[in-house]
Amino acid sequence: MLARIRQGTGGRLRCLVCGSAALPERVARFFAAIGLPIYEGYGLTETAPVLTASGPGSLRHGTVGRPLPGVAILIGENRKFISVLIVPDFDELGAYLFAAGLPSGSAEELVPRADVVQLYQKLVDELNAGLAQFERIKRLAVLPEHARLFRGPAVMTMLRRRQAIELRWKRVVDRVYANAGKN
Repeated sequence: MLARIRQGTGGRLRCLVCGSAALPERVARFFAAIGLPIYEGYGLTETAPVLTASGPGSLRHGTVGRPLPGVAILIGENRKFISVLIVPDFDELGAYLFAAGLPSGSAEELVPRADVVQLYQKLVDELNAGLAQFERIKRLAVLPEHARLFRGPAVMTMLRRRQAIELRWKRVVDRVYANAGKN
């Protein structure tokens, strides 16, 4: 039966390549079982596009392989942990505070408040549950407004967006990562 499926591809196909999204492991194992290994890769539009790839002798399901020759990968701008910048829906936050019998205020008044930060810390803790230690968000900051990013080209890559956000909120980002060695 499996050989018939492979023959249905024309009989000359020897492997497949996937690089557009996460490949479910069960799909990779199915195709490997019929003799059509799926080699995965990873890249970004702004890297033109492939950074890593698996291949014969280096296939491990659920991974995207090793960096290609001449490629160095730096993750997180040399940051030691994952952090998040949160911009609340202030209407929803105000309704929550009202229902909880807590005072509201302007965005600038709310974001530094310990009870507001703790509310979002609780949400982050719930998201972190079940994640490996290295995957967890370690620190957060609550921002009073969105970084206005849509003044430039119509299509802004995620790298450019992150750079714009880090520039706009530099003091906040620096504070989040200050004393990182003490965690």
